[in-house]
Amino acid sequence: KNIDLSVIFRHLDIQCNFDKAVSTNFLDVLAHGLQKPYENLRYATLLVGDRGIGKTQLWEIIEKLYGGRKYCIWLKTRDVVGRFRGWMRDKSNLFINEIEITGYDKGGQIHILKELIDGTNHTIETKGVDSYQIKNHFRLFASSNELQQLLIEQDKKNRRWFVVECVMLRDEITKK
Repeated sequence: KNIDLSVIFRHLDIQCNFDKAVSTNFLDVLAHGLQKPYENLRYATLLVGDRGIGKTQLWEIIEKLYGGRKYCIWLKTRDVVGRFRGWMRDKSNLFINEIEITGYDKGGQIHILKELIDGTNHTIETKGVDSYQIKNHFRLFASSNELQQLLIEQDKKNRRWFVVECVMLRDEITKK
């Protein structure tokens, strides 16, 4: 059965500002997750753009591509950087809409994200249960309406973040 994927590729092209190098890298990220789901990619994908340009829609497509809720989970930033992260046990693809670093311990939150992205092992702790370690196999997809400069600046070489910043506004996209 032939399936027309042109709409999805067009959507990706828009998010990547029609930059072939960026969209190719994005597709490489997706391919890695399908071909080697047990391996850590060692960097996260951050999609930045105006409200209503389809960031969440793109994540929902990727969620389905990666096997749905069985392997994927939608989280808030506080769930990812918090102490109790039982979800780590059986999920490998993490989606965060509106990632944000807030509160009094911004440096600590950034450190936890760095460890999640490229650490070798992670400790899982749930309430009332002894903690244990698992091998890192996570893929993190995050989006924001604002460039999360704090995340990027803390990582001087920007090696942990593949940042895709869509410069088009919603009105421009709907006209295309």
